[in-house]
Amino acid sequence: MKANQILHVIADCPQSFQTVPEEVVKHGYELMREPERAGQDLHFFIRVLR
Repeated sequence: MKANQILHVIADCPQSFQTVPEEVVKHGYELMREPERAGQDLHFFIRVLR
């Protein structure tokens, strides 16, 4: 992906609420906002910085 593109990740694992944000920071990306719940799914919006 190119810099400033947005990745929309949908996960259905409850642990992803904690692990995805940790991995985003660890790899130098930006979590744009708090994860959103839609039923059992969690939606993450991640900005690529590099």
